[in-house]
Amino acid sequence: ASYRIALLGDSVMFGQEVPFEDSLGYQLEIALGGSEFQVLNFGVMGYGVDQMYLRYEKDVRKWDPDVVILGFIGDDVVRSMTVYPFIRAPEWLMPWSKPRFVLQGKDLSLLNVPTAPPERIFSVNSVQELPFIHYDPYYCDCDWERSYWKFFYHSYVFRSILSLYPLYQVQRDETSSESRREIHREIIKTFVDKVKSAGSIPLIVLLPTKESYLSPQARFHPAGDSILREADIDYFDATSCLERVDPHKRYVRPNGGHYSRTGNGAIAQCLSKYVLQTLSSRRPDSQ
Repeated sequence: ASYRIALLGDSVMFGQEVPFEDSLGYQLEIALGGSEFQVLNFGVMGYGVDQMYLRYEKDVRKWDPDVVILGFIGDDVVRSMTVYPFIRAPEWLMPWSKPRFVLQGKDLSLLNVPTAPPERIFSVNSVQELPFIHYDPYYCDCDWERSYWKFFYHSYVFRSILSLYPLYQVQRDETSSESRREIHREIIKTFVDKVKSAGSIPLIVLLPTKESYLSPQARFHPAGDSILREADIDYFDATSCLERVDPHKRYVRPNGGHYSRTGNGAIAQCLSKYVLQTLSSRRPDSQ
């Protein structure tokens, strides 16, 4: 292969729920021209933008790809801010924690490294004892036992009332929307700089979800779009690519989620043109 393309992303980029031949990575390799291009897919189910960047550093950079594509959906911005994903989504049944970026001044710093293993998580007497729990936006002490509630611990009436009428959650600076925006601007800018310094071409791709087409005014996810615009980072918006596909054929399941073969193929066709155009503009004979 003359060119190596590396993909970073979550389960959407990985191609969950479809055969390998129907995945976005495989479809992209075909759309690019097959034997001249090698597409390596490093997408992982449940990943946030932060973990995509960390995987680049750990696993992708050493492959010396010509192009590194980081593709994410709006939900991946939220995932980056979590420390314990199972608090947000208990149905995942994944008892692991993850690293969490914070800003020290203007520099990124990682918390929860090494990550707390399941045995440590299960050994605490209270969720409040988990390391860095207050950095997880889905933790709220109004959902858990407070120290001054001990007298009521055994009252099902008290617990029922609290469930029906939960207390107001006080906004924490470390989990605020502004903190999320600042952290992601720095993550993506650092990712782009690292990829360029390694001699590769970074491409940022916004991948649409079913919610991206609810109305013309609600195109895509404003969080990801605004973060990239504020950071002055070029990106490829794949929303219009999937829009060309019959809404009933875009996803594996009718209620959305992961792309079908048809959906992956449509995005791959659009993305291949963007990749080829980018590679062409970087060739010495195009200067």
